[in-house]
Amino acid sequence: MHESLDIKSYTDLAPFIRQAAVSAASGDHLKLVVMAEERKDRSTQRLLLALLHKNLSTTSSLIPGFVQALDSATVEVANDKLKLLEACVSRVLHSLLGVSFLRFECLDHESFKDLDILPPSWKWIQFLDTYRDVIALVIPSFDVPQLYYASLAFLAHIGNDGWVANTLSSQCRPRKLFARAWVCLLNSDYDIDHFSFLYLGINLDRFTVHGGGLDEFIDGVEGKAVLVAILVDYIERVTSSPAARHNLQYLVFVAQLFPALAEDTKLMTSLCQQGIVKTITSALSEMASEATTKEAVKALDALLFTLHLCLRTTPEYQWVAQSLQSGLVSAITAVCCVSVSREEADLQWLNSIVESMTLGLVFKFVLLQVRAEWPRIESAYTALQGHAMFEKWHGFTRLAEIRLQTLTAYEKGDFSRHRVCSNSTCAMMAAKTAFRRCSACSLALYCSKACQSHDWHFGDHSDYCKRYKSVQLSMSSSLDVQEKSFLRALLYDTYLSARRAIMAKRMEFARCSPDRTLIILFDYTSPDALRIECAVGVLPDDPPYQIFADMVQRNGGRLELHAIRIRHGGAARTYLIPMHFETDEKTAALQKLAKSEASSEADREGIEKILGLSGVEIYGDVLGDLSELGVSTNLGSS
Repeated sequence: MHESLDIKSYTDLAPFIRQAAVSAASGDHLKLVVMAEERKDRSTQRLLLALLHKNLSTTSSLIPGFVQALDSATVEVANDKLKLLEACVSRVLHSLLGVSFLRFECLDHESFKDLDILPPSWKWIQFLDTYRDVIALVIPSFDVPQLYYASLAFLAHIGNDGWVANTLSSQCRPRKLFARAWVCLLNSDYDIDHFSFLYLGINLDRFTVHGGGLDEFIDGVEGKAVLVAILVDYIERVTSSPAARHNLQYLVFVAQLFPALAEDTKLMTSLCQQGIVKTITSALSEMASEATTKEAVKALDALLFTLHLCLRTTPEYQWVAQSLQSGLVSAITAVCCVSVSREEADLQWLNSIVESMTLGLVFKFVLLQVRAEWPRIESAYTALQGHAMFEKWHGFTRLAEIRLQTLTAYEKGDFSRHRVCSNSTCAMMAAKTAFRRCSACSLALYCSKACQSHDWHFGDHSDYCKRYKSVQLSMSSSLDVQEKSFLRALLYDTYLSARRAIMAKRMEFARCSPDRTLIILFDYTSPDALRIECAVGVLPDDPPYQIFADMVQRNGGRLELHAIRIRHGGAARTYLIPMHFETDEKTAALQKLAKSEASSEADREGIEKILGLSGVEIYGDVLGDLSELGVSTNLGSS
């Protein structure tokens, strides 16, 4: 049985270990043996011999060396062993820092296997606490950057034990340690072959599960920002360098982090801003051509899953355009070519990506990129025939053709760019350059100062202006001016193609709810790419909507409320766009028809007559995002 050891007696080990570290660095292995023999107690002698082995220059021998030195001890002296381990880890690492021991290399995953022989009853509590403090001293030193990787690797290994992970999370507070370690990683030119992302993947996964969630694990905004940079940097290194392709299997661990990350929209947006969409898309084609093994296919699926989450959870539409610009069409073709024999369920992430592309066809920015990629889109259409993906791709291609026609007409000016004077007694329609906006609410347009003055004094704009300004603050939209303008053109095309059906629904509404304000909702969020839902419903009675009901009332049949619902990143958005009529003749005729006895034949003839009436119909400005009002945009239908 080993003699009892006092932790204080190990303070005199520092000179020996420091000298031993210098000897190891200089290759003087004989000196190490002599130093070990000078120690009288067998435990310390064995520890020094193991610790200061001729292979000390590789970290892979460091921790197992401790284990080998302590292996023969009995359970009765376990506490002394633990104290010895704590003291030596602390002294060795302090000494290494003191001599700038640059020959440290990264821990190998295989080197941790022997750790399993340690008695489970220890639970490593004291050691973890000491190790945390030591690493906190190590991290700021840029002289030994490999120690950052060793620290992450070691904590990753013990993180496989749920009890240890939970204990470390609650008692040792490792998230600040890891945030600082990630900062150091970014500031060092780490070798992808030495620092496997597997360690970081296991760590974050384990400590998220046992430590109370991602927000608790990552130390605030700074920690998340570092995580974003590390993720993007790692994916780029692994996918862009053929020499690093043996790390592809670790991309699966990266993908496993993203469901938790996707809950934080700002973090996902930051990932996209740092270039993760471009990086993944650029890598997909090349990786698909190399996906000849089961591990490579899993890595490919991991990238597809990550891209799927980026496109589905971030509110900015430009990431779809960026992925197209980075070669997404070619990547999809390549992935499908290596996946012909796979089940359709295996392609769910690819299906989701194509669906995001399809839903993005309501944006001018996306359509411009689709136009640039059109030759490749057509080639993909031919290549995918007979594939499980063909139906999805057919829907995307067919809708893209239709939307590109709308874009061309919009660019040529075929779409009416006229506006309407907000003075209800004037209501002149002319080019938008003929009008000036109210400087207070930025909504009302006037063709002259006289019309503005009349509307202010006799048209209740003085009251309406203040009310709209307060509502407008709640309807901030992330769409820029060009995208809003294109939405008007897109909605107008849809309206023209569905005028008869809309008129019939308007008539039914007038019969059922003659005293309510109607709103026509065009829904572009259907999974069916070629189907646009159109519903006529009642404008809610919520106070934020009342101002729009008053707007309809003031215009006496020359204005109707339309809304367009689109999927904008991770959420559906509903934008209110009023339809202006040159006269109230059509509205009056429709109300008269609604008061007559219902008859399918008479109604059909009456609707045709109304549609034949002359008069300009144009869409006004996008009034705002109803989704931001804090009230339901499920407007219902009649």
